[in-house]
Amino acid sequence: MKKYAISAVFVFCTIVQAQLINQTINCQNSNENLQAAWVPKATVRAWSDIAMSSSGKYQTALAQEGNLWVSKDFGNTWIQKDTTQFWSFIIMSGDGKYQTATVNGGTIWVSKDFGNSWIQRATTQYWSYVAMSNDGRYQTAVAGDSTGLGYLWVSADYGNNWTQKDSYQPWTALEMSNDGRIQTASAYSGNLYISTDYGKSWVQKAMEQNWLFIAMSSDGRIQTATVEDSSLWISFDCGNTWTQKPNVQSCLFITMSSNGKYQSVTVPDSNFIWTSNDYGHSWIQKITAQNFLGVIISSDGNIQTALGSNGYIFASSDYGNTWIQQATFQNWSWVAMSQNGKIQTAIAYDGYIWRYGLEIDQNRPKTKPMFNHHFKKGFGRK
Repeated sequence: MKKYAISAVFVFCTIVQAQLINQTINCQNSNENLQAAWVPKATVRAWSDIAMSSSGKYQTALAQEGNLWVSKDFGNTWIQKDTTQFWSFIIMSGDGKYQTATVNGGTIWVSKDFGNSWIQRATTQYWSYVAMSNDGRYQTAVAGDSTGLGYLWVSADYGNNWTQKDSYQPWTALEMSNDGRIQTASAYSGNLYISTDYGKSWVQKAMEQNWLFIAMSSDGRIQTATVEDSSLWISFDCGNTWTQKPNVQSCLFITMSSNGKYQSVTVPDSNFIWTSNDYGHSWIQKITAQNFLGVIISSDGNIQTALGSNGYIFASSDYGNTWIQQATFQNWSWVAMSQNGKIQTAIAYDGYIWRYGLEIDQNRPKTKPMFNHHFKKGFGRK
């Protein structure tokens, strides 16, 4: 799941000059011997968002008040695309073919050729985030106004045409199942809204609260939502009914594995991450290193990466049980991850694009791949 309202939090981060420092970490497990490194790529820009295909081969990054930049080689090289816009959000299909980018005070831009060319769609509005099915066909976007209120807009033809849906709300987050059939949207000082017909109709659920973020399993059955200055809420029936988890308070960003078994949530101003390995039934407090802003997770839940507000990245390769500090001090904006977690790309505001890759040590015997799980790309996608 990506960051929606979390982008507002990054505004308060101190901007730190990028340092050309590579950090290498040696990882070992029973299957492979791996080497990992964060390496700076592209040029210094105000990078604001990034999306990645399931394999990590195709990536697109946004430079705020700048251009789209695309990579077709796992983030190694980057090519500038299209005109300068006040870009707000980017998402792509699992294979990377279909991509949708939104402009704050502009239009929706779509690509059907892996980011090579882009076409303007929809009307001029304050477009923010988008959720997309794995094949790219079904998409739902949020368009607001200067007051922060707006409508949901849906597309069933890969972003070509958009139809306005549901009521005028201060929408905060949006999630979609892998096939696009199950969708959940949250409203601040409002309710949760559920669709079970690809966004055609929406039903109000849960009680009125300051809803912030949503995470969803690939099939849409398991969902977890966070509330400002309150506890977690869990649903095990596609968002129809919700149960409060009072032991986890003041949560912000939530993410989960494709099957929903492994979940992690950040708590602002508290210096720790809460994790669950039983579909959200119980939660354990982990790591007290710093104030975390967001966390992403691989399809199977094993690999997790968290962004710290003081400028470091922390990583876990054991389902969130233990965490290791990685990368150099930066004013990080966001990070994207491949299906298996081996390819990651982080972007820094007024900094570089940083590529992280796990590569097999050629001097050691090779065995079968460590990961082979299905992937639903996230923040709006997992």
